[in-house]
Amino acid sequence: MFIEKFQIQNFKSFQDITIHLNRDVNILTGRNNAGKTTVLEALSLWYECFGKLLTQAKRSQKNYRKDDWVLGPTSNRYFAFDQINSVRSPNFEDIFHDCQRKNKIKLGLTFEATDKTKLDIRFNIGESGNNYIIELEKFTTFDFTKFNLLLQGFPDPFSIYYASPIATISSVEEYKTSPQIEQACMTQKSGSVLRNRLFQIYRFPVIFDLFQRDLSYILFNNAKHILFEIIFDETRDTRIIIKYKIESNERFKDIALLGSGTLQLVEILLNFYQAESQSKDFRLIMLDEPDSYIHRDIQKRLIEIVTRFAQKTQVIISTHNESLIRSAPIEQIFHLDGKARGEYSPIDRQEIEKLQPHFKGIYPSLINPVIRSIGEITGLDFVNAIECDRLIFVEGEDDARVLNILLKQQLGIGKRYMFWVLGGISEVFENILAYKTVFSAIKNGKNLWEKSCLIIDKDYLNHEHQAAIIAKFKEKHQLAVFSCKAYTFESTVFENLEFLATLLSKWIESRNKVVDKNDVLQSLQIEYAKVGRILEQRYSNGFIKEEAYRYRNIREKTNVLFGDRSVIKQTDIDLPILVKTNLETTLQTNNYYWLMRKEEVSTVIEPIAQQYGLTFSCETDFIEIIKAVTKSTWMSQWDFLNQL
Repeated sequence: MFIEKFQIQNFKSFQDITIHLNRDVNILTGRNNAGKTTVLEALSLWYECFGKLLTQAKRSQKNYRKDDWVLGPTSNRYFAFDQINSVRSPNFEDIFHDCQRKNKIKLGLTFEATDKTKLDIRFNIGESGNNYIIELEKFTTFDFTKFNLLLQGFPDPFSIYYASPIATISSVEEYKTSPQIEQACMTQKSGSVLRNRLFQIYRFPVIFDLFQRDLSYILFNNAKHILFEIIFDETRDTRIIIKYKIESNERFKDIALLGSGTLQLVEILLNFYQAESQSKDFRLIMLDEPDSYIHRDIQKRLIEIVTRFAQKTQVIISTHNESLIRSAPIEQIFHLDGKARGEYSPIDRQEIEKLQPHFKGIYPSLINPVIRSIGEITGLDFVNAIECDRLIFVEGEDDARVLNILLKQQLGIGKRYMFWVLGGISEVFENILAYKTVFSAIKNGKNLWEKSCLIIDKDYLNHEHQAAIIAKFKEKHQLAVFSCKAYTFESTVFENLEFLATLLSKWIESRNKVVDKNDVLQSLQIEYAKVGRILEQRYSNGFIKEEAYRYRNIREKTNVLFGDRSVIKQTDIDLPILVKTNLETTLQTNNYYWLMRKEEVSTVIEPIAQQYGLTFSCETDFIEIIKAVTKSTWMSQWDFLNQL
């Protein structure tokens, strides 16, 4: 079970926001006062409301049975100001938006179980004098049957921990009971019971050994090891003494002498180990600025360990640290802009923005607005390129936008991709060696050229020359090159007309039109059949000569690029014949998309759009069609993306 959605109304700086969460790791970023910590406090308050209202029914009622666990009854709803411990609020009205205590706070969590069953639990918080009124929203219609079926671990089905930054710990710590420890963790005082929490897992030697190993890996990448010694006898001692050493020949020293960064990591890891040791229906760890006092390399290893635990525990992290943001997968990052109203999803669900016409250069990453908004002066695209997993050279800006969408839809974003827009096929052949010279000298793990690849359109080349160019790039310049059979990337969608009919139907439906896919497919087949005649007319109007000239241009550039004439061997006299033969092969096989340019793509789709009162433009609407792609409508020409 995990939180799918969290809705917050009239709480502190939020008037009405909704956050759509990942089932594993969620990293909240933004400027100071953007609301990152407020989200964590709202979750803590929701959990406190849950604990205060949860009770076991003593008799059956209209919507629940005797002995069912219920959130009520409504007679038990008044709580004094000093009884709310999960939120920092020196004044009673501080927790209400704009301190308007008459506007009820509404906190709603939507849980999703493994079988996709949803459970909505929403609390309203109002005021009466100096008392808070906490109620389950729509108590009389709440589905308590589902509530008792989905949650089995009553009276405490949830394991929720909230960790705030700690710089130091007290020199003395009294022994605490488990309820006292949990209360401290939920009231942002977890650092005050750090020794007690270490002692809790120390009781289980195997788990404690794993804890020390994980901590050693995060701190020292296993080059050194940290060990703890715990001195406490439950039968006679009231204080817990914990000592540590790092080198084997060191003497043990009190844990209070550890640096603030190490204490922070101990605190973070304890949350995960404690949550994992508990058999709960739902586990959540909230980390408020866990990167405080922690070196950048350590942050990367921390994210790795957090991701491992997140397979079973949902994690929400608040941060405005650039290096931690850069270390995290982009699908885990949420950017809070400080607005009182709105919806938030991971930034990978956004599309990279379209820039000015004829753009060339490194294409901005989705993470750039995040980095710039938090005021980091190193938030540069080139830094993103150096740290990415794959740098992709493309001909044009539209290629970058479309490929970015397809990479997400087919593969998810397990890797970080950056795009470098070259500005056309001629630029590829003229300037690629300059990039090789520079990028081979820039290294982060491995040099930037080793992480690069090139995606180009086939254009007018025949398949033989297309394959030869790809092979020569690999042989001569150690650059992986990928190219589709279609003339341009837009025409790849005509590889499978049935798939394209599905995509077009979804696009038309998104414009609030009623559509029949079979009608779209029939129209598509009719319009596509006309392309053969269009190609014949285009090539009969002097186009063969024009294509032959362009072919000659590429021949000369590849001769220079690869140092021989092994790619395009035809003479000037042979090139027109080559172009004509390529056309004839295309027409004979009915694979018109091999030579379809953007104009022909629009020529085929526009009449279909007009049937539904719509217009179509490759420049603006093609990317909307690509957004509808799923694995069931995936063109085989795009399979090369699995290799990136």
